[in-house]
Amino acid sequence: MFRVAEAPLVADPLPKIQITAAQKNRAALMKKRSEIRIGMPRVLNMYSQTPIFTGYFASLGIKAEKPGV
Repeated sequence: MFRVAEAPLVADPLPKIQITAAQKNRAALMKKRSEIRIGMPRVLNMYSQTPIFTGYFASLGIKAEKPGV
């Protein structure tokens, strides 16, 4: 798996104050971001672009996992 050395986190932080239902819903969705799993095929041209997409998803706050996990 490709690792990105230092991808800056560009995702919005969790809201500190959650008063309205919309704010609570947004906070819940942002917490689920760490559970997202994105599969990338290692065939054709995608294999050469994997480092780009790995860095992109890491900067959005999606954690990288080992293949087959």
